[in-house]
Order: sequence, then structure tokens, then C-alpha cells
Amino acid sequence: MPYVLQYKNLIQKEDKVSKTLIKPGNIYKIMAYEYADGVKKTLSGANTSLVFVIGIFEKQIFCLKISEMKPEKFFKWLKKVFLKNLNDEQFDEAQHLKELLVKVDRSGKQLYSSFVKPSTIARGPINPYRTYNLSGISIVTEVTIKKEILKQYYK
Repeated sequence: MPYVLQYKNLIQKEDKVSKTLIKPGNIYKIMAYEYADGVKKTLSGANTSLVFVIGIFEKQIFCLKISEMKPEKFFKWLKKVFLKNLNDEQFDEAQHLKELLVKVDRSGKQLYSSFVKPSTIARGPINPYRTYNLSGISIVTEVTIKKEILKQYYK
């Protein structure tokens, strides 16, 4: 069941970005994608893919498709990935989510092995762990979550 509509009220803004600017530790909305079998889809409404990027390796992005999990579950998990001892000023000054998170390598191996694999986030009836070919992404936006929401789940 897609939960993308539950995220809608939590989003402060969306900025269209080039797929070459996708960075681990941020949330993106993939709006147009060409699958490996050649099928092109425009993803909109309840079918939009909201993803938290874990890493980028060999022209693929490894991510959690958060639009397939309740926001509460995702943000509860994300709390473990936040840097320790953040204050309100750091939240307010952060331009990107990744600035508030532990440092991760581009491949995402550290983030996956330390925070995804040992948690229950990728277990259950629907596993949100996904890979996307960078070449298949044609329209993507970086999603900025409202600071108040991040602070609420951090505390």
C-alpha cells in the first residue's frame, strides 16, 4: 500500500535536480523512470516513488522506497541515523537532510551494514529496499522535509 500521500503534508519543498546530483542521505521523488525491460513510466500521485538514497555504486542507486512504508516507521528508523547532540540551530541551517546524518560513503556500504541490515526497516511483507539504474531516471526532485517534523522525530 503506497503511503506517499501521508508524506505530502510533511514535505516543505521539492527541487528538480539532475540525476547526477543525487546524493546518499537525501530523499528524492522519482517521477519518470525507464525500467530495465524498456517500459517507461511517469510516476505520479499515489504511484510516486519517494526514496531515501543509501548509496550510489556502478551507476545504480541503492535506496529505501519510503513511499511503501508509513512515515512514522521511516522517521523512527531515521532517528538512529541522525548525528548525536544536534541542536535547533543545526536543523534550521541544514540545506539537505544528509547534513544532519552520520557521515556515509558514496557506495552506502557503511549505512547499509550499520543501519539498514541490522534493523527491521527492510523486513516485513513489503521490503522497501530497492535499486534503480541512474540511466533510467529522467525526472527527479530532491524532497525537503519540514524541519519541525525532523526535530519532532529526533527528540
